Order: sequence, then C-alpha cells, then structure tokens
Amino acid sequence: MTLGQAADAVASAAGAAAQTCRPDTAAKLRSVAHRVDGKLVLAVAGRLKTGKSTLVNALLARDVAPTAATECTRLVTRFVRDQTEHLVIVGRDGSRTERGLESSRIPATLNGIDPDAVDHLDVHLATSRLDWLEIVDTPGLASLYRENTSRTEDFLDPGSTAAFAGADAVAMCFTGTPRADDVERMRQLLVAGGDRRGLATLGILNRADEITGGWDAARGQAELMRHTLTGLVADVIPTAALPGAAARCGLLDGALLAACDEMAALPADLLEVMLEDTALFVGLECPVDTSTRVRLLSTASLAGAAAAIAHLVGRPGDRAGAVAAIDAVSHLDALDSHLDRLRRRADALKAQTGIAGLRRIAFAPDLAPADVATVHNLIADLLAAPELAVIDELAVLEAAVATPGTLSPDLSAELDRLFTVADPAERLGLPIGTGRSELADHAWNAAARWQAISGSGPPAVQHAARIARRAYLRLDHELNLGEVG
Repeated sequence: MTLGQAADAVASAAGAAAQTCRPDTAAKLRSVAHRVDGKLVLAVAGRLKTGKSTLVNALLARDVAPTAATECTRLVTRFVRDQTEHLVIVGRDGSRTERGLESSRIPATLNGIDPDAVDHLDVHLATSRLDWLEIVDTPGLASLYRENTSRTEDFLDPGSTAAFAGADAVAMCFTGTPRADDVERMRQLLVAGGDRRGLATLGILNRADEITGGWDAARGQAELMRHTLTGLVADVIPTAALPGAAARCGLLDGALLAACDEMAALPADLLEVMLEDTALFVGLECPVDTSTRVRLLSTASLAGAAAAIAHLVGRPGDRAGAVAAIDAVSHLDALDSHLDRLRRRADALKAQTGIAGLRRIAFAPDLAPADVATVHNLIADLLAAPELAVIDELAVLEAAVATPGTLSPDLSAELDRLFTVADPAERLGLPIGTGRSELADHAWNAAARWQAISGSGPPAVQHAARIARRAYLRLDHELNLGEVG
C-alpha cells in the first residue's frame, strides 16, 4: 500500500531491479521496496520522562500505551491499523506471539517472555487515526539501561539490523532546553537517517504547562529551542500531553467532572489560591475530597483542572465544554496541524526514504561489482522520473525550514500550497470551481513570475524558483490535457 505515485515508482523499480541482482543485493532492494510500500512511520523519541507515551496516547486518542515503568516501556512499540485489536510480540529470532490487549491497553508484563529476547511490539488498533500513519513509541534515550537506548537508536537508524528499522519522520520530545548531548544525538540520528531531516523532524516541548511563567514563557522557551535546533527540526511546538490525553482518551470520568463542577462553585478568592500550585490545590480545605483532587491532577494536570473549572464557572454543568477546554489547554492543535502537513507530504517523504536507502546500497563497500551499474542506474532513472519531482519540491521546503528568511513568508506559503495540496484551484490560490482554462492561464503566469525570480537573488532562492516554475508548467500541461481538475 503506497501513499502516492512517487513512493509507488520507487517501490516498483526497486522490486523489479531485485530480480536481476545477486541474492544479497536483491534482499536489500526488496527491503527498500517494502519500507517504501507502506504508511508513513512517525517515531516518538526523547529522554526518559519526557511524556512520550502520554503523547502517543493523545495522538491515538486511546489510553493504550503504558505510561508507568513496565516491561513494555523498555521496548520499541509500533501502532498499526487493523480491524481486530491485539498485540504481537516480535522476537529477535523472528518469532511472533499474539496476545490480546488487557482492557484495551498494552499489558504491563510479557507473561514470562524475556524482554531481552523481544525485538519490538506490534499493537493493532481499529482507529482511523492510523489510516495513513504508523506511530512508534520508543524507549527513553539516555536510559539508565543502555539496552533501552540502543533499541531506540537501532530503530531510528535505517541501516540497523533491527527487525523494523527506520522512521520517515521523528517527533523528538523535550521538557526543557536541549542539552549539548541531546543536540549531538539528534545530529547523529539525522545523519543515520539519510535524507530524513528538516520537515520530517519536529521538536516537542512537552509538559509546557509546568513551566514557570505560563504559556508565554513556554512559547519563549520554544523559540529559543528553535534557534538551538535550527536545521534539525521543522519547528518546536510547546504542548501539554497529559491534559490532551485526558480529554481525547476519555479519562475524565463522571466523578472527576463532578468535582470540577463542584469546585467551580467555590468562592472566587479561594479558587484563585487553590489554582496557584498543586500543593495548594490538594492541601486547602475544600468540599471535594483530597483523593479525588489528587486523581484529577494525575489525570489532567493542574492546567487541565484549571481550564475545566474556569469553563464551568460560567457554564455550570457543561461537562462536554469542560473536556473541550482541557483539550484546548494542551495546545495539541499545533501538533495536529503539523501532522496534517506530514500527511500531505507523505508520498514525497516515503519516496525520499526509498532513495536514501538505495543510495546506502549503492555506496556500500560490500556491493557486488556485478550489481554496481544496476543500482546506480536505478537511482539515476528514478531521479529523472517525473513522479519523483516531489522530492526536489520537498528539498526546497526543507531548505526554507533549515535557513529561515531564505524565502519571504508569502513565497514560502505559496510553495507549501503548490507542492502539497491536491486540488488545482487550491494549489493556485483560486476559488474552488474555477474553470480549467482560467486555472491553466494562472499556472502559466505563475511559471513566468517564478522564471523572473530565478534570474536573481541567492542561489537557494534561484533553485527554489526553478523548481516552482517547473511545478507550475507541469500543472499547466496537466490542465490543458484535462488530466486534473
């Protein structure tokens, strides 16, 4: 199941070339074809206790990944779409042991299976959130247990011999300013990933609701992190995964929402003091018992509780609105938007993964001499194929991310629309329903405009202009042939 024409071209060509190569080269080519012929793989990575599993649950809108220290948190865990929900334990020897989920969650233990003998877990879930995407939860980097860190590094390195190696995109979680070794580790992982960089790597400033100074301070810290990680990430998004998971995974039961409703009726001055910090929230005398308040904090955080209570002050009894307020305070909507951009670029990202894999084969010292010409010609033919133009377009967008200010915001937005939107009218910034002839004229004029831009300015701008001109001319050609619209 490929995500588009570019990924299909790479998968098909690699599979066909495998039939003419030596067995060891053929196996590598088929591995590349298999990697490309599938959904986009997003790995969630980071140090211990950065909220990775909680974030994964929020993305899935399912309370399925363990968020406490268990055997399973030591393992790479892959979430895939399926009609029936179950767990598959994949051994290092290739064995597959199928188990059921426990109360719709991953079991805390492996029931006698040695975790060191396990390569990874496959969790099959019936959710539309995995229609185009596979999400991988990874053990903490810089773990106290070197084996755990190695599992993550193996997974993120597509050259690894791990049973399911490689990711097309990475969300790297932090809870504060990245340390020098964090930045160096990211550089190493991106180098190992070939062309996976820029747009395909995102920084997450998680637990941002706990930062002193509130969300303004969190946004400021995220901006500093963007500067530190320039060229390594597309963006740094401050989030609070805990309240997001509480709202999206249905963890706020009737008792917790009733407690929020009851506290919303407290005197305003008492409520203001209670919401200053967790100790006051739990310790001050209140009609809601202490154990319920503690459970509310552990489920939704102080920021989530405050958002729900503030909503209920003005709208008593509106529990659905209170849940929505908790979700809003998580600021996960910005992450949702980034994932939507990844969805629109998934075909190019998968094709890019495939080309990077083929290049690793082509320049490997152990490549059979008889296969050298075949693999190099395969790459050259693919890069010349019109379906692979999306890789050049992706590279332009990545360059704009890596060097902010290369293109003006208007030009960057235009290219993002041109390279990633399917509908021709939307790609051209025109109303839906605009006639094909008018669309073609607009595309032709846009190509001429970018032709003028390509004659001046920095080399990066000139290159972007040439790629944009080619894309507009291709769209004009398709419109005149009646192939789109």
